Amino acid sequence: MLELLMQGEVTKTEIIEQTGLHHATVGAYVRHMHRRRLLRVAEWRRDRRGYTWVPHYTLNPDGINDAPRPQPTPGSERSAAYRARRKAIRLNQMLAGRAA
Repeated sequence: MLELLMQGEVTKTEIIEQTGLHHATVGAYVRHMHRRRLLRVAEWRRDRRGYTWVPHYTLNPDGINDAPRPQPTPGSERSAAYRARRKAIRLNQMLAGRAA
């Protein structure tokens, strides 16, 4: 686990996948090291689906503060994006001759 952290930024999921440790074990280690300021959140990125923010951890030898957590996307923006996706799907179906 420390070797991965020394290579750069990693997520808990990446640690789990590459070490084979149980998710509870990795979570406990990361939480413990983060509380002791041995790890820090270097940045936040969207998950693969683009829904939630995922922390990317790195070693913290200098005691630097975490990157600030991004604000959640407002419901109005999520709804607008959903409507735009649905509209694009309907348009594609109409162009393909399969009106929904």
